[in-house]
Amino acid sequence: MKKLWPLITLLFISEIRAVTLSPFVDLNTARVMPKRITSLRWKGILTRATERFNDQRQSGSMAELFETPLTYRKLVGIEDPTSDPAERGGLLGVLNEWGDELGITLDQEAGRVTGDISVGVSTSVPIFVHGITNRLTIAVALPIFKYKISVDSGFVANASLEKLAEKFRKEKKYYALNELIEGMNRPVEEGVERYNYEPFENQEGQAIGDLITAFKYRVLSETNHGLALQTDITFPTGQEKNINKLVYFPIGDGQLDLGFSAIYDYYFNEDTYLTTSLKYTWEISDTSSERIPFASDMIASPDIDTDVDRNLGDHVHFQLGGQVSPLKGLQTRLAYNFHYKGRDLYKGNSFESVRYSWLGQDSEQWVHTYMLGISVSNIPWVRVSKNFLPLELNVSYLGFLAGKNTVKNPLLSFELATYF
Repeated sequence: MKKLWPLITLLFISEIRAVTLSPFVDLNTARVMPKRITSLRWKGILTRATERFNDQRQSGSMAELFETPLTYRKLVGIEDPTSDPAERGGLLGVLNEWGDELGITLDQEAGRVTGDISVGVSTSVPIFVHGITNRLTIAVALPIFKYKISVDSGFVANASLEKLAEKFRKEKKYYALNELIEGMNRPVEEGVERYNYEPFENQEGQAIGDLITAFKYRVLSETNHGLALQTDITFPTGQEKNINKLVYFPIGDGQLDLGFSAIYDYYFNEDTYLTTSLKYTWEISDTSSERIPFASDMIASPDIDTDVDRNLGDHVHFQLGGQVSPLKGLQTRLAYNFHYKGRDLYKGNSFESVRYSWLGQDSEQWVHTYMLGISVSNIPWVRVSKNFLPLELNVSYLGFLAGKNTVKNPLLSFELATYF
């Protein structure tokens, strides 16, 4: 009986990924680097994922991902292909024999799986930017993630389950009682062992992410107007998900991504302008190894398919913002952002097609955010005197307004840049 507890915490995968959806933490503009000018930049991004927007667009704690009701049907393991038939039949027989006496039915709730989780993430991004011509700029960025995941789980039994345990005591079924108590004390851990996942524990690590190369071409360059087209190529250099871990921080998705952007600026003067941009990111389909759910409400599964056709949802980004310069060498920025990601699609031949569709549950995501930023630099003085190294410091804050299936915690970004 002890290994019949359901697991749904793999739903957390998409929630952690939302941290790495490359949100707008800066103001994008149509400006490009002058010919033969190079900028070296270092960006740091900090966040801690403890809150989220769920599938119903309601805000709540990340711990809610663990909380799920456990019915006696699931406790028996009727739908679990790994449950022991003899053990399953024994418990089912007990419920049939004592169900009326104890007021227990198969679809009645026996208790709830509970837990807590928090994710701390700091990202360092070295960036190289170079003006190939006065209209064409190339940029290369490689994010480096440092993360810490803290997890805990438990189980809260309903009165009916406590009555069942008391019945075991009275009938002197001590083995069954011990099995029941052990499972109640370690619900997620028991399932981890049953389905051959790696131990359910806290994690801490550091790894490089996906390499991003961008090309921006200045199409229009006038006194008050600027228009640029940008192409991004994201190479799958980051660590992919580990299907043998119940909770993990996926650094990369293992796919080649292509992004296409159009950016328009309206300039009031050199340091004051409005800007808007629209970006579409195409996630190129591939094959991957996946654990295939055996029930719609249980993402965790012992069944593995190493050749799944995977098509992750494409992304759409929109930004509208502006910058003003109240003082020499000081700029302030404000922007609104919208980010949408389509549903992930999976297909395979090893199991029923409906089971593959369950992999894409809750994978559609969108979020409305706002960005506040400030920059200080010595560039105005460098233009007068060439005796200084051009330096610029940018600080940005990204706040979340509303969303679906994504984290809610704000992001703080720091960037130091120099030019030569």
